[in-house]
Amino acid sequence: MGLESFRISAPGESVPINVPLYRAISMDHVVDGWARDIASVGGLALFAAYRDGKASIVTALYSLYPAITVLLAVPIFDEKIAGMTWGAIVLALVAAVMLSFETPAAAAPVAETAVSEAGVR
Repeated sequence: MGLESFRISAPGESVPINVPLYRAISMDHVVDGWARDIASVGGLALFAAYRDGKASIVTALYSLYPAITVLLAVPIFDEKIAGMTWGAIVLALVAAVMLSFETPAAAAPVAETAVSEAGVR
């Protein structure tokens, strides 16, 4: 790999630096783009959930993202999870299922309009 010469210029000065070519052409910008795109899709999904669902349920389910991170760390990074952590994750998932089965509140009875003796409402 060769060296590419770059000039960094600031007001009033110009400093040449040598950067290895493999560092100058890196995949960092591609990975950053993917992370930005995934975060954008996640934000849009969250806003759609708030639009279509109850905020109390959406917020509670959204707050479970650390559990998903821990679960993904097991196969990806070979993390070992303690028994207490497994118990907490199971309880959180049970709570999420219980929240999803929330029954709607009963409709309030509608009062009829009173009719006077003259038949005028």
